[in-house]
Amino acid sequence: MKASVAGLTNGCDIFIATCGRLSQFVEEKYISLEELRFLVLDEADKLLKVDNFYSCVKEIKQQKNIYPTHRVLMFSATYEHSINDLVQSFLRDDFVQIQIGQINSAADTVEQTFLKVNKHTLNGINGKEDTLLEFLLKHEKTRLVPQPNGDDYWKVPKTIIFVEQKRLSYRLGLTLNDNNIRASSYNSDLTLKMRYQAVSKFATDQCDVLVATDVGARGLNFPNVQYVINYDLPSRDLRGSQNEYIHRIGRTGRIGNVGAAISYFDPSSINDKRNASYFVKVLQDSRQSVPEWMLEFVEENETSVNNLSKDAFSNYEGEKNFV
Repeated sequence: MKASVAGLTNGCDIFIATCGRLSQFVEEKYISLEELRFLVLDEADKLLKVDNFYSCVKEIKQQKNIYPTHRVLMFSATYEHSINDLVQSFLRDDFVQIQIGQINSAADTVEQTFLKVNKHTLNGINGKEDTLLEFLLKHEKTRLVPQPNGDDYWKVPKTIIFVEQKRLSYRLGLTLNDNNIRASSYNSDLTLKMRYQAVSKFATDQCDVLVATDVGARGLNFPNVQYVINYDLPSRDLRGSQNEYIHRIGRTGRIGNVGAAISYFDPSSINDKRNASYFVKVLQDSRQSVPEWMLEFVEENETSVNNLSKDAFSNYEGEKNFV
């Protein structure tokens, strides 16, 4: 904080901060909003759903000395209609909304591939870990880089791997390093300094793979990421307003560059099977091919739901007749 305050003594044209820190600086009179022209909210759809953040922005907007005709700009790769009222409470009646492409859809610069992969290797069929190692080590662009100290390593394509559990981000990172692939872990348990070190190493090519939880799905912008691999697909129900998958694969194919997203679909995972219809829709909306086996999962799910509905109705009719 001392460094931020020291930097403000000379004034600035652009100030980037969390809402809480901005509110604190305004309250303690380190910053005046009298000349504020633009108030920009990034990842607006996610942040406005957080009560504390909404209240904080509201408090800033209600400052008596705020420039009366300042403009509010909100940015997000996705949008949830459930926050319409919250969004409009910060905007003028004649606000303008600019939509690039289809809302909540994947960028057409990302080639999406789904592989049916079991969690563990079984009966000679590769599980997730072996599938990942084989892909990275046997990739056509992978090469061995000799080192004077003998710590040779495999230079693999720049890749972000998403997992669902923090402990798995550590374990998988260690596994990759044990196989001489330079990897760093990134999750919310790491201190801010450790997270900065991880992304800095990845950005400056000191490591080639970043193993992250969903904390890395938004806000991280790296050049030349060739692959995003969903080692674990998002476990939450994606059929509603959740967009973790879209944000994850958006770490590649940025600024007009072409990227690829590879997702490991576990046929024994209840969550993966439940979200199959969502993945089919995303692929279809992006005009990409849908695996036949995924369509079969969707059909099975619909049949199961219909059967459950029929059973529930039959039970209800039986109870009604009994009464």
